[in-house]
Amino acid sequence: MKCVIGGLACLLAVLAGCTHAEAAASPVVATTTGNESHRLPIPSSPREPPSVTTPASRRDRSAPSTEPELALAEARYAQLGVTPLGLALPQPNASTVINVLVAQIRVASEIARQVVEASALATTGATTLRVSALTLQADAYDLLVARMVSMSVPGPLGATPAIQAQFEERIRSAIAPQITPIYCLAVARYQRVLALDPTNARANEQLAAYGDAFVQSCD
Repeated sequence: MKCVIGGLACLLAVLAGCTHAEAAASPVVATTTGNESHRLPIPSSPREPPSVTTPASRRDRSAPSTEPELALAEARYAQLGVTPLGLALPQPNASTVINVLVAQIRVASEIARQVVEASALATTGATTLRVSALTLQADAYDLLVARMVSMSVPGPLGATPAIQAQFEERIRSAIAPQITPIYCLAVARYQRVLALDPTNARANEQLAAYGDAFVQSCD
């Protein structure tokens, strides 16, 4: 089971900028992340781990943007909110659980990438449109990691409560180091929003929820 959980960790490292050579070393990831389009555009340059690795809290998005230029990106964002992520029932074995989670995270990450791609042109438009596009991108990154953190992780079928707890802890431990860079992408975009519109309610609310300590750790 160790190598399988390592595969999940490497998939998530790919999302955070791991090279494909590193990903190929994993038997799980090698068949699911070889296409560059499945990667989120997260910087791969090494940096010191932040002192605060997760936001203090977060706020759900209250309303979609209404600009026609963002209609496709909004449709992808809505899809990101409902695409399966996590498992409700135990699976036959640990490998099945990991393989399903890997596939689900890959799909969700690709949808988040599509949100960013579909709104990219709008970030060069008029100020109001740029604010909406950047906010949508930030919200997409935020939603992706929030769903990854909260996804249900059942153990293998027939696992005792102790084994289930240990299995879930190992999965979440593999995920934990990789979510910070994605949250920091959201921070960077919310900050760009505030540079354009200092009174923007959504960006101010979300960064306040994240907390100064986490926001500063992303700088």
